[in-house]
Amino acid sequence: EAGIALDPTFVKLVSWYDNEWGYSNKCLEMVKVVAAR
Repeated sequence: EAGIALDPTFVKLVSWYDNEWGYSNKCLEMVKVVAAR
């Protein structure tokens, strides 16, 4: 899912979880997704 970063829902999630805990978790999630390729 190469376009996930441009997905409006994903953008909304990032905005909603606009704090260190949420940001860190989203980064870890993306790292896992990329690493799983």
